[in-house]
Amino acid sequence: MTDLPSSLGIEAVELLAEGAGAPRSVTVRVTGRWRRRWPELRGQAMLVFDGPAGRQRFLATPEPPSLTGAAPGTWRMSFSVPADLAPALPGRTFLQLGGVMVPLPIGDVVQGRDPAEGPDPELIEARRVRSSELAAESARRRAAELGAQVQGLEQDLAEAREESERLRASIAERERRLRSARQDVHAEHAVRAELEQELTRHRRAARHDLTVLHERVADLERELTRMRRVVDEAGHLAAAADAARAEAERRLAERRATAVSPRAASIRRELELGRATPGGRPSAPHPSPEHAGDRIALRQEAAMSDALGGSVDAYAERMAALAGELAAALAEIERQRAEIEATKDEIEATKDEIEAQRRRTARAYEAIEFVRGELRRLHDAAPEPTTAPATPTLSAAATPLTPPAPLTPPAPPASPASSTPGPVDADRLSEALARLRERTPPAPPEDLVETVPTAQAPAAEPRAPQPAPPSRPVRPWMGDVFRALARRDPSTAGHLLLALLPAQRVANPHPVAYDLGLSDILWAHVTVDSAATYVRLDSTPRPRAEVDFQLVGDLGSIARLLATGPVQRWLTPLAPGRRFARVRGDRRRIAALDQLLSAPLAVRDLAGAGVELDPLLALTVAATMIEPAWTAGERFTIAHRDPAAQSPDAYLQIRDGRAPLASADGPRGPVSTVVVCAPREFTAVLAGLTGAPTIEGDPRPLSLLLQWLERAQCG
Repeated sequence: MTDLPSSLGIEAVELLAEGAGAPRSVTVRVTGRWRRRWPELRGQAMLVFDGPAGRQRFLATPEPPSLTGAAPGTWRMSFSVPADLAPALPGRTFLQLGGVMVPLPIGDVVQGRDPAEGPDPELIEARRVRSSELAAESARRRAAELGAQVQGLEQDLAEAREESERLRASIAERERRLRSARQDVHAEHAVRAELEQELTRHRRAARHDLTVLHERVADLERELTRMRRVVDEAGHLAAAADAARAEAERRLAERRATAVSPRAASIRRELELGRATPGGRPSAPHPSPEHAGDRIALRQEAAMSDALGGSVDAYAERMAALAGELAAALAEIERQRAEIEATKDEIEATKDEIEAQRRRTARAYEAIEFVRGELRRLHDAAPEPTTAPATPTLSAAATPLTPPAPLTPPAPPASPASSTPGPVDADRLSEALARLRERTPPAPPEDLVETVPTAQAPAAEPRAPQPAPPSRPVRPWMGDVFRALARRDPSTAGHLLLALLPAQRVANPHPVAYDLGLSDILWAHVTVDSAATYVRLDSTPRPRAEVDFQLVGDLGSIARLLATGPVQRWLTPLAPGRRFARVRGDRRRIAALDQLLSAPLAVRDLAGAGVELDPLLALTVAATMIEPAWTAGERFTIAHRDPAAQSPDAYLQIRDGRAPLASADGPRGPVSTVVVCAPREFTAVLAGLTGAPTIEGDPRPLSLLLQWLERAQCG
């Protein structure tokens, strides 16, 4: 037997001459065994003889059924060749099966019996024994092979089971780590938001205090300048008073020296002598014609002397008063100087406090960066979930696409204290979190809030009152919301733009046609004519001659392009690291989309135009519209639930003066209000066009939400 690499194994080749005498043909009988699975044979088996005259081919003759046929697992073929070729067959004969040629070891010719004599019983018995032996040997070999295969399959099955258990345990562990990582991410986002808000409040307070201190210092400097001017004026007045007093004393001395005549002096001496005489009465003077004139002169001199004496006393009193005022002014200046020094000390203390707060903020950012790195490492180690992409559809009524889940917010700016995060002290972070919680006012007890759990609430009980349509004019609020979303989550802003397309004619009645290329196989065709707006999704864009312009890019790049101003759009190709949509056609016609985003349309106008926001997108827009200061003192959660669903699919959390949060994940606390309606009716509920919606729980939060939305639209 010849070993071949194929599954065809040849065991014996017999050359038989049939009949007595000189036979006209001989039979070549080839017997073999299938080593492996039977191959798929193409074409008929042939016997090839490579003789001097060229190659000759002989087809196999059919085998009649007999008791001495081939044993199980074996095969046999017979070929009839001319007798004159029998001596030349050895070494030149091949078996051809399709494209495979196998050489045949042919021996001597065996003389067959005459058919008239009948079969040889011994030959038949020998063939039968040989067939039985071959069958038994094949069965044993096949049983051994099957046993080995069974053992191998059992071993493979055991290994597969062990691998399955290991993979199941690994998947469970990774899912647990992924859930833990998501919880850590959520907690990190909450802590980060609280720290940023606390830092903002501290910065505002410090800036306010610093401004007040600067104003106080300016006031004190102005008061000091005024007091210095008053002191200078008082000094000038004192110098003038001293000069006037010296001048008065000099004049008084001169008048006293020149105004007293010798006659008056003699009379005065006589009077003094008269007073000094015994009895106190002067002697009678001798009459003289000048006696009356002397008396008049004496009276005038006495009056002048009294007047000069009074002026000197008045000057002395004025000088004393000016000296008192000067002393008081100096005391006030010293007091204000002390206040200025105290204010400077307070400013220095405030600067130290601000610097300390800045260092604490830097340490908090370092801790946040460390936690973010750990979460990123866990996220990289966790398996990525795979989901089948859903093909969005949009009908003529412009059914909006469902936006993806909001991304994680961007990382905070690097701390000025250090650009590389260092090791984090867990005790320091815990102390900072404890101080932050102490400064945060506690939430009202849950037993004081009348809420109905979602699982136990009735399906159609209290209904919230709807506010009347706003009487004030609507301001263009959509542009601010769109730009805020474009900065925070461009993909969500793109979904909002796609949902607003049915209101294109309401915002701008001029005819326009444009295409938005959302991907290689998804295009939004928008056509505005004199009758209506037509929005359709297709896999190919329209010809350039049929549209005014085309925006090519994903939802995020289109939102980023529209969020920029008309001048910045010409510079978008030069912006490094940011992807913007490409414009094909007339760039000036993009003003139609700008007018759609800047039109003063209320939510009821959008709902009336056919705009349908899915609940998560609608609550995201509402959270962006509401100012955090409006929610001071309020803390509740509003959710939306489809009547056919068991649990809500979108939540809006109002957090007592902090920015509202819209998400698809449920909060940790209870849900105050659940709005039960179809998703396409939720926009009409926020617009107040559906009457009283069906709610579960407290109707007051929904009324507050509608009032805030009206305030955001009307200013």
